[in-house]
Amino acid sequence: MYEKEIIFNLKYKRKTYIAPIIAEIMYDRLEAAGIEEYPDIIIPVPMYVTKERKRGFNQAALIAKELARLMGIEYRADVVMRCKSTGVMKRLSPEERLNNVRSAFEVYEGMRRKIFGKNIFIVDDIYTTGATVDSIARLLKAAGVSRADVMTFAAGADMVKEAV
Repeated sequence: MYEKEIIFNLKYKRKTYIAPIIAEIMYDRLEAAGIEEYPDIIIPVPMYVTKERKRGFNQAALIAKELARLMGIEYRADVVMRCKSTGVMKRLSPEERLNNVRSAFEVYEGMRRKIFGKNIFIVDDIYTTGATVDSIARLLKAAGVSRADVMTFAAGADMVKEAV
């Protein structure tokens, strides 16, 4: 199966048993890339609450939680919230995506102190234009995070990217 098919089956066919397999593949990619310095915390890209309720799960959270377990580091889903619905962005241009996610995320009340000076890994299922993860990374940096890196399962190429 191709990466996009795997993600499609996870998200839309509700095959959540795929998430730990995706996390293992991502972990193997980190090892193959020679990444030795792990972050302090792994967070998923959050979904808007009504969308997550409708789907029944956040695929990025399922992947991130298992990846954190494999790496032996802290997983937190309570660092960043999606405070506005951004709708389906599949057909939006890169510029439209960037405008769409602007001010769509907030750091949860009380988390700034806990994340200050930390290195955070943002995990998502697919990287398209980077608008979502870049928006989150910038928010985290503004909140005092030392470093915010991004890893996704599917993209144009395997990627571990320093967002900011």
